[in-house]
Amino acid sequence: MKRLHRRASFVVFLFLAMFALSAGDAAAQCAMCRDAVASSSPRTILAMNVAIVALAFAPYAVFLLAAWRLSPSFRAFVKGRFTRVSSALRNVAP
Repeated sequence: MKRLHRRASFVVFLFLAMFALSAGDAAAQCAMCRDAVASSSPRTILAMNVAIVALAFAPYAVFLLAAWRLSPSFRAFVKGRFTRVSSALRNVAP
């Protein structure tokens, strides 16, 4: 089971790395959003960009919440990882 978790975390890491490295220009908005923002103030432009990013991560948040609620093994895996990382950080900090 531990091997499966290790493989799953590796696959997730690879997916996130490919996603991050393939990111192009940040101005890749839909045509309607781009037209709405074109004549707006800088504050509105920033708000629209934040909203677009938030909408992009919403499906991942729903998936992780469902996995957390429905899978006790996933919950134990995440808690174990956070415990391991926090103990490692305590050992490194002065």
